[in-house]
Amino acid sequence: MKILNRSLILLLAFLMCSCSSLSSMVERPQLSVDDFRLTDASLFRQTFKVRLKVDNPNSFALPILGLDYGVNIAGVDITQGTTNEGVRIPGNGSDYLEIDFDTNLMKSLPDLMDVVKSGGKNLDYKLDGNVRLGNAFFKQLPFSKSGTFDLRL
Repeated sequence: MKILNRSLILLLAFLMCSCSSLSSMVERPQLSVDDFRLTDASLFRQTFKVRLKVDNPNSFALPILGLDYGVNIAGVDITQGTTNEGVRIPGNGSDYLEIDFDTNLMKSLPDLMDVVKSGGKNLDYKLDGNVRLGNAFFKQLPFSKSGTFDLRL
């Protein structure tokens, strides 16, 4: 019985060492905002498209299961959402995730009219959330990106 217990402890210790050395060999994927733009606009409805680029620096493919996100424009949280659109990022490669969302900025952002009236052509945005990964080493890839987008279509 003692031999079995010692063997199990040694096996567990070996597996723990193997996992920690494997996780140090796995590199964290990189995420960037490739495009954030207004694609359609009327007085009460605006449609935005966000395109995220995921770079996989590892030699193995990285399955993406979906995305949880929140969008802030001009300091106001305007939308939150989830996509379950999956994509597989090839080893040492890149691919894109796209988010389309509608909002009513006239309702969400009363100060928007002041920006437009003053001749402002750009608004600041912040996009944050998590990419859900189907990977043993990284279950989620948090992101927070900010920038500006052009109000003109």
